[in-house]
Amino acid sequence: MTALTIAKRESSGWGWFWARLALPVLAAAVLLSSLAQPRPALSAADPASFLERYGDRAISLLSDGSRSEAERGGDFRQLLSEGFDLESISAFVLTPYWRQASEDQRQRFLAAFQSVLANRFLPLFQGAKSESFAIESTRSIGGRDDLFSVETVLLGDNGRRVKTSWRIKRSGESFRILDVSVEGASMAHTFRDEYRAYVRRSDQGIDGLIEQLERRSAG
Repeated sequence: MTALTIAKRESSGWGWFWARLALPVLAAAVLLSSLAQPRPALSAADPASFLERYGDRAISLLSDGSRSEAERGGDFRQLLSEGFDLESISAFVLTPYWRQASEDQRQRFLAAFQSVLANRFLPLFQGAKSESFAIESTRSIGGRDDLFSVETVLLGDNGRRVKTSWRIKRSGESFRILDVSVEGASMAHTFRDEYRAYVRRSDQGIDGLIEQLERRSAG
């Protein structure tokens, strides 16, 4: 199943965002499709190099047809935890509920959220090598030396250019992804709007959301 097939299927609800996000996320994984010698995958001198190395790591792990889907899923969940700042994203998505959550609730949400992301993104790597990805520019945000926006473009087979912006922060000697925006549609804001609305409607509050995500990730 290709990314374009999945995009066509997700035609209702908030699937429109994932349809737009699918190809740019694929692109991050196919920047350097040739396998490299083992190296620290996320150590990089600048955010653009980080995205390149992150893509190299992703394609190395996920394009191996000899590995089972469960094995590739485990690899991808590990890759998400290494490349995305899941705790910062979760705190943003659940504000103000994150501040009120217990440590157990936070850990359960993080585990379920990671699985939801993996289940959403993993199938999109099918057919990734047919796409082309390029980094257009990198700039600091607000004059800071630890927060960056990396602008990229995906060139599809039909010649369409899909603009994507990656919000990346410096984390020690490397970088972590905070958000991905596709033609102005933010992944983090999309999750925030859906999850906070669910908590407000649910009689069980954040526990109801966590249980829903756990069911979704298990199914």
